[in-house]
Amino acid sequence: MSDTEKKIAEIQKSAEEARKTKGTWVDGQDYADDVEFLLNELERLEREYAEERAAHNAHVTELCELEQERNMYKSSSEVFYERLKKEAEQREKLVECLRFYERMARGREANDGGRRARTIFAEIGVTVE
Repeated sequence: MSDTEKKIAEIQKSAEEARKTKGTWVDGQDYADDVEFLLNELERLEREYAEERAAHNAHVTELCELEQERNMYKSSSEVFYERLKKEAEQREKLVECLRFYERMARGREANDGGRRARTIFAEIGVTVE
């Protein structure tokens, strides 16, 4: 038990005794010191609580800022992901076109006069003159 807890218990015991004896303090003790001690303890606890509350508020503010930053990165990463996905699709179409012409060069596909390449270029937005 800390000194503070001991002092509070002592004051509580004196208060209980005072109640039994119709409001007078046992041993003729002046209660002003006890009241001052309790007020000082209350003030100390209020300061401690205010410091803890300020630290908590700062932490909450930091978490909110981090959440905003995360949301910003999340939305930009979604945009980049969509761009990457589109680029991958275009790459696959170009690879498909190259494979078609590689097979044509080996005689496994009929010469289409470049129609297949023009179709794929149009699909991915490349203009051919």
